[in-house]
Amino acid sequence: MESNNLLKGLSFISQLHQAIREKTPLLIGYQSFKALQKQDLVFSPYLLKEYRNRWFLIGHHRKSEGLLTLALDRIETIEEMGKNSYKDYTGVDFERYYSDTIGVTKTHKDRGHRVILEINARNAPYVETKPIHPSQQILDKKDDGSY
Repeated sequence: MESNNLLKGLSFISQLHQAIREKTPLLIGYQSFKALQKQDLVFSPYLLKEYRNRWFLIGHHRKSEGLLTLALDRIETIEEMGKNSYKDYTGVDFERYYSDTIGVTKTHKDRGHRVILEINARNAPYVETKPIHPSQQILDKKDDGSY
C-alpha cells in the first residue's frame, strides 16, 4: 500500500473542511518549495483534493486571478478571518473542472488534449485494469492483445 510517513499538514484537514463548508476566509501562512520565507495569503477555500498521498487546498487568493492550489504540507499556520472577505467560487463544478486533469494543478488557461497511446500486449492488461485516467478508452484492440 502506498503511504507517506513524512506527510505534514493532515492536522489541518478538519479545520479546512469546516472553512470550506462555512465559507470562512483564512489567513494562511504558506511557504512553497521555491520561496525563501513564508508568505501570508488571504485565501477563500473551495476544495480539498488528494493526489498520490498528498493533500491540496484549492481556492482563491485575493491577489491572484483564478484558482490557486496549496499543498497542505507547505502550510505552516491557519487563522480564520471575518466572513465579509470571502470570495464565492463562480466557476464550473470541480468534477468537470478536473475531469481532463491528472494531478491537481490546473490554470484557467489549460485545456485538455487528446492523447493516443499504443500499448503492447504484455502491458495491455495492466493499463486496462488500472486506467491512467478516467477518460481512457480502448480504440482498437488487436488480435495479439495490444491496443
